[in-house]
Formats: sequence, structure tokens, C-alpha cells
Amino acid sequence: MTEHNVRLHERKHFWRDELLLIISMVIFVVLVSALDNALQPVFTPTTLLLAGIVLAVIPAGIWLVFFSLQDRAEPEPKGYVLGIFFFGGITCRRCWYSSGR
Repeated sequence: MTEHNVRLHERKHFWRDELLLIISMVIFVVLVSALDNALQPVFTPTTLLLAGIVLAVIPAGIWLVFFSLQDRAEPEPKGYVLGIFFFGGITCRRCWYSSGR
């Protein structure tokens, strides 16, 4: 195979993966909206925090799966990816508290 054919072969499933990402996100939003309308929850501070964490982690996980599907040719080490994910969460937390909220 020539270099062009190798690159084309590596990117062959790009649109399928992109479509799966969009469908996954739409399904997630529809499910959350339907649950909110059906249950009409009243949140306490603790349940609001837990709901916020869940609603933040699920889309992040969907994006993580999408990028791992895109990076099949030369994948990053899983420990590195998870470390960056947790570093982003810690950084976000520090920014939130330093902003005075």
C-alpha cells in the first residue's frame, strides 16, 4: 500500500464514528429531557451535585470513546488519557473555587 492508501484506510470509518457520536449525544439529551419532564425532580444540594456529576461525566465518556475510535492507528496509553481527564476535572474545580462562586 502506498502512504496515501494507508491514510485513506485509517480514516475509512471516520464518518461512521462521527455519526455514532452525534447519535449518542442526541440520545443522551433526549433521555435526560424525557426523564426531567416525566419525573420533575426537586433537587436538594446533594442530589443536585450528584446529578451534575453524572450529567457531566456521561458526555465526557461519549467523547472519550469517540476519540479512542479516531485514534486507532496510534493510540495514546490509557493511563495517560485517564490522567489528563482527571487533571481537567481538578483544574476545573480549582478555577470554579478561585472565581468566588
